[in-house]
Amino acid sequence: MDKVTEAELVEFYDQMLDEAHDGLVTICGYEYVPSYALKHLDPIAYNTGLDDFADSMVRDGHEVEGY
Repeated sequence: MDKVTEAELVEFYDQMLDEAHDGLVTICGYEYVPSYALKHLDPIAYNTGLDDFADSMVRDGHEVEGY
């Protein structure tokens, strides 16, 4: 069983979001990676997705710090 730290969990989740939603998000001419935009524009949605992602990692046999 792999142990995943909370920092690694966030890194993996952000990477998954950015790869799943290829490209940048443009807001008023400024460009952001999808994970950054979601985290800052809708932190509730970001954290809900992060919790779901952590649950899926636990179901896959990983030990996730804090979950």
